[in-house]
Amino acid sequence: MRTGSGSLSHSLIRTIRPTGHLHTFDFHENRVNLARDEFKVHGISEFVTVQQRDVCAEGFGDELKHKADAIFLDLPHPWLTIDSAVNTLKESGGKLCSFSPCIEQVQRTCEKLTSHGFVEIKTYENLQTEYQVHYKSIPILDLESLMKDEETNGAEPPKKKGKFKIKQDENKILTVSEPRTTPGHTGYITIATLPPEFARNVFDS
Repeated sequence: MRTGSGSLSHSLIRTIRPTGHLHTFDFHENRVNLARDEFKVHGISEFVTVQQRDVCAEGFGDELKHKADAIFLDLPHPWLTIDSAVNTLKESGGKLCSFSPCIEQVQRTCEKLTSHGFVEIKTYENLQTEYQVHYKSIPILDLESLMKDEETNGAEPPKKKGKFKIKQDENKILTVSEPRTTPGHTGYITIATLPPEFARNVFDS
C-alpha cells in the first residue's frame, strides 16, 4: 500500500498485530522517514516495514514473493501493480483492495484483475456524508380538549386541520437530517479475490 500520512497503516497494524506484519511503500522519501519515525514513537515499529519504492514501476519486491495474505492499493495507476500483486499474494490466494477517486481508474483496474484470474470483483462507491443529529418536536393533537369544547358549544367538528388544538407540551424525538449538498469527493473501493493458483482462469488482456 502507499504509506501517505500513515493513518491507514496505523489502523491496519492494530488489526493484524501481534501475529501479522505490514509492508508499506511510498515513493516520497520524506513521507517514508516521517512515517517510520511516527511508528517508532507509537511503539508499533516491530509490526511494520516502510520502504521507499515506486510500486507501479518496480513492484513490491522479490523478498515478498508469495508471502502476502492481502494487498491494499491507494495509487493513481493501480492497474500497473496487478502483475506484481499476483506474485506477492500467496499461492493459495488472497484478497486485493483498491481505492480510486475516478471510475475510469476502477474500470482499468477491474479489467486487469479479471485478466489475471481474480474473482468476486466488487466495487463500492464511498461518499462523505455528514449527518446532523438533533431533537425534533412532534406536535400532539389535544383531542380531549377539543371534544369538551364541542360538547359545551354544540359546535360542528372542525373540518380544517388548522382548527385542531395543539397541546402545549410537545414530544421530542432524536433524529438526523441529511445535508443538502455532499461535501468532498466521491471515491470507489474495489475488492477482489485471487483464488489458489490451480483454480485461476487467466487470459491475456
